[in-house]
Amino acid sequence: MFFTQKFQRNPLSAILGDQDTTYWTSFEVALMTPWYVILLTQPVWDGESPIVEDAASVNRTIVTSEIRDAVGLMSSQHESEVKVQSVSIVFPNRERAEVSWEMKKIIAAWTAEKKVEQDDLMSAPVDYLESDDGQMYPMLHQPKAAKTKKGYRMICSFPTGLVDNV
Repeated sequence: MFFTQKFQRNPLSAILGDQDTTYWTSFEVALMTPWYVILLTQPVWDGESPIVEDAASVNRTIVTSEIRDAVGLMSSQHESEVKVQSVSIVFPNRERAEVSWEMKKIIAAWTAEKKVEQDDLMSAPVDYLESDDGQMYPMLHQPKAAKTKKGYRMICSFPTGLVDNV
């Protein structure tokens, strides 16, 4: 969860956006809980259809306090033109004496729910997130990190945003 205050409002908000859009110079994290950075590409539209060229896409960065937002984007990207490029978790490191934050790229969301049908898997509870270094990070409702993936089902995998050099 995040919050902002009036003094954090960018003075260019009135010029840059419409009346429903506000630009902020900063936001504050309300609770010491994980948050997520989702990198997206979205095509530029020419009237009623997207421009096909690769150069005609816009990169966007979404910051959210819910991993469900990233899972939802993954499940809807077949219907929309928005493509998820990568998802990262930013989390407080409680192993150190001082307060610090770490960021890890997430490659998959897992559930411990065994009775979910394949068609309903995207709506299953997210219990663990797997990072690109193989670590399994528990969600807040889970008591500890999973040592293995045995007994868990993958809800979705996330792209890493890495491009292969050919």
